[in-house]
Amino acid sequence: MLQIEKYKNTFGYNIYDITTQEGCFKMYFSNNLDLYWCILDITDELYKEFTITKENNFIFSLFDNLFNCIKDNEPFLNSKDNKIINKHKIFTSDIQKQLFKDNKIIWHSDNEVYDLSSSVTISKINNEEFKILFKKNIEFPQKFCVRFCNSGSRYNPFNVTFMNLYHNLEDYNFDYQENKNIKHKILIKNDSKLTEP
Repeated sequence: MLQIEKYKNTFGYNIYDITTQEGCFKMYFSNNLDLYWCILDITDELYKEFTITKENNFIFSLFDNLFNCIKDNEPFLNSKDNKIINKHKIFTSDIQKQLFKDNKIIWHSDNEVYDLSSSVTISKINNEEFKILFKKNIEFPQKFCVRFCNSGSRYNPFNVTFMNLYHNLEDYNFDYQENKNIKHKILIKNDSKLTEP
């Protein structure tokens, strides 16, 4: 079972709670104009993993697009407005190799020391599911939180692919309550807790 909840933070930006059988992680855009994927639950665990299966077709397809864009070194391929043409493939090759290793996407949180940073690893398993593995910052282990900077990212321009996923969640049919064994619902509320970490 997978559940997606949508609501607003105090700055008016969408927050998406992605809940799987393993727990919940959040995707949100902050007032500093950067994207965050976070787990707010306080735990002693260093790692936390989530599974997105193919039966959850909508979000699986978004992760599939993300994965393929990075794997194929085409960061602008699935831009929502379809006006951005990928002209930078030759210039992004070295960055793509840092981000995509051993058939996995590994994003180390921007604005953190690389070797100590929080990270998220996205693995595709037999074309049937994605594993989303969060790792905490070793120096600040209070929570899992990964930052995707839209200015000055070490992985620029691949931050665009993550922003595309976030924006495309807006197309999710939140009014449709149940499809197969997947629950969907929408919550409209303000959450003052979600500010820049």
